[in-house]
Amino acid sequence: IDLCKKHFEEVGLGADFVDQFIR
Repeated sequence: IDLCKKHFEEVGLGADFVDQFIR
């Protein structure tokens, strides 16, 4: 999950959405 989050953050494709999904 951490890797996915980092990847999403790097791409900047809805980092907030990913954070909420993980939580």
